[in-house]
Amino acid sequence: MTTESSIDKSTEKLGYKSQLDTLRLIAVMLVFHFHAGVYIEHNGNMFPYGALGVQIFFVLSGFLITRILEANQTGNLLLDLKTFYIRRCLRIFPAYYATISFLLLIGQLPFPIWQFTYLFNVKIFLDHGFTGTIVHFWSLCVEEQFYLLYPLALLLTPKNGRVVLLSILIVLSVVANYIGHQNFSDTPYYMLLPVCGQFLLFGCLAGHAQLRGWGSKINGTHLMIAGLILQAIDQYFVFSQPFQERNELFWYRPYTLSAVSIAIFVLGLWQTKNPVILKVFNYLPFTYLGKISYGIYLYHPLAFVIRNMICIFLPAAKAVNGEFLAFVITIVWSILSWQFVETYFLQFKDRFAYREKVTQGEKAA
Repeated sequence: MTTESSIDKSTEKLGYKSQLDTLRLIAVMLVFHFHAGVYIEHNGNMFPYGALGVQIFFVLSGFLITRILEANQTGNLLLDLKTFYIRRCLRIFPAYYATISFLLLIGQLPFPIWQFTYLFNVKIFLDHGFTGTIVHFWSLCVEEQFYLLYPLALLLTPKNGRVVLLSILIVLSVVANYIGHQNFSDTPYYMLLPVCGQFLLFGCLAGHAQLRGWGSKINGTHLMIAGLILQAIDQYFVFSQPFQERNELFWYRPYTLSAVSIAIFVLGLWQTKNPVILKVFNYLPFTYLGKISYGIYLYHPLAFVIRNMICIFLPAAKAVNGEFLAFVITIVWSILSWQFVETYFLQFKDRFAYREKVTQGEKAA
């Protein structure tokens, strides 16, 4: 997914912590393993935690983007928005548009207008669902819609009113979830920003709280444990249902508790000073894979297709675990994308660095 990279210099100013990259890796592996059951084993989505991985990504996005926007606010709204959007485009667009352009060229991109305009999630909702190797793009559309709307709302709101803003938006998201459940239960209404935006917004609230120093004296490890306990309670509700319904219940239900639990865990992971936790979450191979997790998320369903094609032309490949082979393909593809596509465009972020707070004279000019 598209949360800020650990090489983003704006996050250096904020004291970026690479342990979040490992959490991002965990999230993308949950999605990967879920899709392995869909595209290779065809076992009816028996691993239900892919949705949890997407939810983690959403919370991380809200957390990091809020910190970046607030910490780099200069008082010049147009300048702040311009800098933010250019940097976001440099991070997100190259790999995404290269992928969907390639799919369009080989005739494997249904609804290209919806894809190119980041409205594919709306199309899926209107069509009452969609199956295929590009369905995962819906979450990228949600994030892009969030990036388009949220910064303006945040920066137009005085700092002392932002908790109220986020609280109102969260309540509206909860209401949207209820309306969707009551009136659109035969559609993937959870793919709409007003519904699943709850995860992004709780991440925003956690990011705002951390940046303002609220709860800074609370032990980060204790917050992580609290988040895990709340998530376990939420999972109890899911696992109390029939096995076949568990995957759908990750989305087709009220999920405020899940959003809160992930936000608390992320905040705790940011603040923890536990040496064991930090050693595990800052383990270099984990953080590197987390850094390229956008590519892993973007390419992995296509890697399953490539794996299946290899098995057709090279039957001996069937002896290799299908998920492992697809994982190797995904990692190689993602590394190449990071080294030769994403990093190339990321270097231009230096031309659009965040500025220090402007003076009254600059503001007037």
